[in-house]
Amino acid sequence: MHIQTRMKSQLIDKVVKVLSNAGFQISDCSETRSCFNIIAKRDVLLFIKIMKNVEGLTKETSIELRRISSLLSAIPLIISEYMKSVMLSDGVIYSRYGIHVMNLRTLERIIDEELPIIYSIRGNYCMRIDHRMLADLRRSMGMTQDEFARELGVSKQSVYRYENFGRISLRIAKRIMSLLNEDIAITSNLQKIELQIRNFRYDFRHNTEKHFEHNMRNLSSLKQIVLRELKNMGFSALSIRAPFDVFAIENETESERIFLLVSNDSRRLGRRIEILREISDMVGAYRACISDRKSYENSDVTIMKPNELFEISDTTEFIQRISNS
Repeated sequence: MHIQTRMKSQLIDKVVKVLSNAGFQISDCSETRSCFNIIAKRDVLLFIKIMKNVEGLTKETSIELRRISSLLSAIPLIISEYMKSVMLSDGVIYSRYGIHVMNLRTLERIIDEELPIIYSIRGNYCMRIDHRMLADLRRSMGMTQDEFARELGVSKQSVYRYENFGRISLRIAKRIMSLLNEDIAITSNLQKIELQIRNFRYDFRHNTEKHFEHNMRNLSSLKQIVLRELKNMGFSALSIRAPFDVFAIENETESERIFLLVSNDSRRLGRRIEILREISDMVGAYRACISDRKSYENSDVTIMKPNELFEISDTTEFIQRISNS
């Protein structure tokens, strides 16, 4: 095994162990070609990409990770050890293409809800503070914003930003906490991180229609058939690089979610069906496999031949056909 592959595999094993010990339900998808390696669920749903060096993350992979996370109301995370040649610091959350990046120790501390979150923004360290508490403490000391600014050696406008937005440089935050003799740092957990990334919303129907023909040109003929037939039935469907090949929802209600494997690769199909079952059970979605290959006995995943899709008229009929799985 290549040394980089082995090191990544070891990191994946460590992440799985941390999440498992914390009571997460886990699906390890690392043996598939996917924009994420692990799905984990406890009180939140996590889609995690594992990388030894975050510099290897491409913009295209990050868009896919954010897209599928948004569609399934999950938190996308990247667990890594290095950024370029520098090790990631404990207790610091970095960002890459709009996705939070952290090392394993930081993830552990967030899960344990013991971490005052520090962010690396364009090379500068910042942290979240309780801005209401800051304003109350400043007023309790009988200080105006102007007086407080002079004590800190910053502008009045800076104090106004601190008290209204709550993000502040680490250097100034330490100075404030020393002056006030109070800890105003906000500790974080996964729910708070979830709120911070909700500004990304993927307009599923608009984007699948917008990019439908463009994406079709880059797909196998089998995937093209599946996507076109799903569209004819009344689904919005998207090809994605994940343990499943297609994600679909009903156009009318957008309430039913379906994961589909679309493959004739008999060497890997059996294992991919097992992973599909794990993920769909965890997320609460229908599942099916579209393939010309043999059916797998004792599988509770519906396997359909491509030509069977031509016989299905609408979304209701399709869901009925796969609902036994």
